[in-house]
Amino acid sequence: MARWVALIRAHLSAGRLAASLHLFLQMRRAAAAADPHAVAAAAKSCRLLQRPRLGFSLHALSLSSGLSLHPFVQTSLLNLYSSLSTLSSAHQLFDEMPIKPLPAWNTLVAAYARNSQVNASVDLLNRMRVNGVDPDPATLFGVLSGGTHPRLGPVVHSLAVKLALTSDLLLSNALISMYGKLGLVNASVSLVNAMEENQRSTATWTALVNAYVTAGDHDRAAETFNRMRRCRQFYPLDEAAVVSLISACAATAAAHGLVVKLGFCGCIRAANSLISGYCQVNDLRSAAQIFAAVHDKDVVTWTAMIAGYVAIGAAADALTLFDQMTSARVNTSCKLRTALVNLLGKSGDGIDRAREIFSGGGERDLALWSSMVNTYSLRGMATEAIELFEEMTAQGVDPDGSMFTSLISACRHAGMVKEGVELFLRMRDEYGIEPTGEHHVCMADLLGRGGHVGAAMEAAAMAPPGVMWRRARVAALSGGDKVVVEMGEKDEGSSEEKLLIFRSLALMGRWEEAAEMRRKMEEKGLPKKPAWSRLDIPCSNL
Repeated sequence: MARWVALIRAHLSAGRLAASLHLFLQMRRAAAAADPHAVAAAAKSCRLLQRPRLGFSLHALSLSSGLSLHPFVQTSLLNLYSSLSTLSSAHQLFDEMPIKPLPAWNTLVAAYARNSQVNASVDLLNRMRVNGVDPDPATLFGVLSGGTHPRLGPVVHSLAVKLALTSDLLLSNALISMYGKLGLVNASVSLVNAMEENQRSTATWTALVNAYVTAGDHDRAAETFNRMRRCRQFYPLDEAAVVSLISACAATAAAHGLVVKLGFCGCIRAANSLISGYCQVNDLRSAAQIFAAVHDKDVVTWTAMIAGYVAIGAAADALTLFDQMTSARVNTSCKLRTALVNLLGKSGDGIDRAREIFSGGGERDLALWSSMVNTYSLRGMATEAIELFEEMTAQGVDPDGSMFTSLISACRHAGMVKEGVELFLRMRDEYGIEPTGEHHVCMADLLGRGGHVGAAMEAAAMAPPGVMWRRARVAALSGGDKVVVEMGEKDEGSSEEKLLIFRSLALMGRWEEAAEMRRKMEEKGLPKKPAWSRLDIPCSNL
């Protein structure tokens, strides 16, 4: 048994996770008794490999073999459930532990924080102290791992001072980073200055550089980075520091030169940051050169380059790279697919390709569903938009106000007044979404085009004062002869209203009234907003 356990733990320590699990299964087939250290090692391999089903089997084995109360096994299973975000199971396992060691508390506190359940994380921290267990730096670091919270961060800092934990380097760096993300640069600087020179690390300076970048002070960010460079014998540069340098430089080209000079041009994170930087200033040629030079591209590399093409509307280049990405079996994110569907939705012949990208493998979030519904809406394909909406809700995804704007707009273009009104009522009554000015504008246009002028004007009256109200009135005028004539006889109104009245009078054959309206517009100098067009030009050869 000792030999099996030693081999399993040796493979785990060397990072050969699959081999470690394979040995554990071989041990079980050899009818060897379950060992707590072997089960704990196997649970850790399952956690790192994200193998939930096998992890559940290990839990069952620990129960059947009487090992479920062993501290090593309990802690390893708690880590497993916490990493799989099955927090209810993790908490149940924690409550069943007769003796709760400090690492178990820390694991659950951090798990709740990472899953954005900060209140639960803080409640557990308070429960921990009530039970006489003093937090250590790892406990407070776990609370901070949940993100930036304006009120929570300073409280955690105060507790760290009270418990004399601020000398811990990881916790101090986390506090510096936290204050930087909150925009409280002076607090970050104070923490750095309070540390002895030999207490600081490369991560300390990197956190301070990022704090200056977040505050928009690129000069001080670059100055801090150079200060760290002058002490390279104490603070060796790492990839995280170089990435912060790229963010600190106002000019990406200057950062690129420094990255090459420092010997980090082959690092994937640095390359990804440079690609994003060049894309942000629309220097797609430089971004493409770096992209081509990266041999082991990850999902961030592909996404950054495709996002650059999407930002300038280069659909052909973006789709070419997307096809190469999927051919390389790289997982595509919902955010990337949403951007591509939105881009294709604006092009004349992109509906089929948009459907293909939307229906491709991977999960779909609300933004992706909304982008496809909006694509149908832009083409007046109301039936398809409503069918997709029903499919989405059947899968348990709740819509938001923007999706209903797209749906009602689709009904407006298709002349489906009944369906549009039903959707408006469902939005308010079934999903509890309060109508906005944009919804009232769409409803006014929908009803006006359908000839329901009275109802359209009522919908327009519901829009808030200002631009939205004027837009709603313009929309309501789109379907009624009588209202158009009456409005044309009045002097007030915006240029949009007057222009729509002029066009409506012309379509109605009331040429004299239309000419009079044109004369009033010219006398008052009401401007007409110029129209514009866009062409998609491939930029791969720029």
